[in-house]
Amino acid sequence: MSAVTFIADLHLRPEAPAGMEALARLLAALPAGDALWILGDLFEFWAGREHARRPDYRPALDAIRAAAARGVEVRFLGGNRDFLLDAGTQRELGMKPFTGRETVLEAQGRRIYLAHGDFLCPNDRAYLRAAALLRNPVSLWIERRLPFPLAYRAAAAFRRLSEAKRGKGPAPAGTYELSEAMLAEVADRLGVDDLVIGHVHTPVDRPVAGTAKPAALHVLDPWHGDRAPFLRLEDGAFRRASA
Repeated sequence: MSAVTFIADLHLRPEAPAGMEALARLLAALPAGDALWILGDLFEFWAGREHARRPDYRPALDAIRAAAARGVEVRFLGGNRDFLLDAGTQRELGMKPFTGRETVLEAQGRRIYLAHGDFLCPNDRAYLRAAALLRNPVSLWIERRLPFPLAYRAAAAFRRLSEAKRGKGPAPAGTYELSEAMLAEVADRLGVDDLVIGHVHTPVDRPVAGTAKPAALHVLDPWHGDRAPFLRLEDGAFRRASA
């Protein structure tokens, strides 16, 4: 059975081309028939459909198209930075479109929960309030109809605000901590064997506590520089590697 590779938190940006080169390297190494799931924050920010026509991410988008054209199944699940990457754009890139914030994948005898993971950190209250505002149906309808230059400036401004906030020092302890109770609830409700998420930038493979049946949590590595870390499901087992 074909292997499945999972990545997240690439935070690609035009001023750091090494990240896009690393993605192209990973995509080129995947054989036809394999699947790649990108679990959010592929881009540092995504302002809407017209963003695909800008040069910002062109090397990464071209690499995705090339991989899809030779038979790699590329799937995308939006994060807090790129939830505006719509199904139409995904199709144009050769991806199989998906627009929800979570899903369950059946692969190699395992039932796997996939999500970016931002909504599994209940202590990050400021972010969750902002996300509830930006991602409700009315806001999404408006955001997708803004003139692109305005949408781009707004998204870039949010990025600068986020960077300024990070520059003021670390967040309070526990802000980005996953809720074990929420993880266990998801595992039990959906009957999954594994939960694969990104967002928290602290890679780990461990059991989820308090579940009715055993379930494992896999938090994906964030990307830095020219590193291309990934989690791969092959022959029924997970392993970590870098391209």
